[in-house]
Amino acid sequence: MVDFLNFTDIRYKLSKLDGGKKPLFGEMTPQQMVEHLSLTIQISNGSVEIPSKVSEEESTKRKVFLDSDHEMPMNWDVNYKHGRVRVSYASRIPLRFDSLLGAINDLDYQMEKFLNFYDSQVNPTAGHPYFGELDYEYWVKYHNKHFTHHFKQFDLL
Repeated sequence: MVDFLNFTDIRYKLSKLDGGKKPLFGEMTPQQMVEHLSLTIQISNGSVEIPSKVSEEESTKRKVFLDSDHEMPMNWDVNYKHGRVRVSYASRIPLRFDSLLGAINDLDYQMEKFLNFYDSQVNPTAGHPYFGELDYEYWVKYHNKHFTHHFKQFDLL
């Protein structure tokens, strides 16, 4: 399992990623995957707000998965309240950076912002579109699973 808080290890693993590598599953390119991870960190660090329509009751039920040792399955199909969305939707989002290295540098920056966001406030939370409002502990659990999922996608573990 990837330790989301071990930035050095994450950066090392990503440094071995070839920009032309084909995924073991899914549709993303390496750069799309890194930019996708960065986007989810931006949601968790308060930079990007995505409205969560998940009830507190549903959020509590879904957090059981985050508390478990279960991994995200390949090609996970997520059912959001606003429609059914395949996780691979991110492969159709235009790239924001000119290179894989630029995307990795942004990921580093977003990870630092994550720590600053949770250090600078009292009991901060940020909404996840599937899991609902998450605090620091639950975002770390989510990112551990999410990074593990995508690192396996590109054989980085």
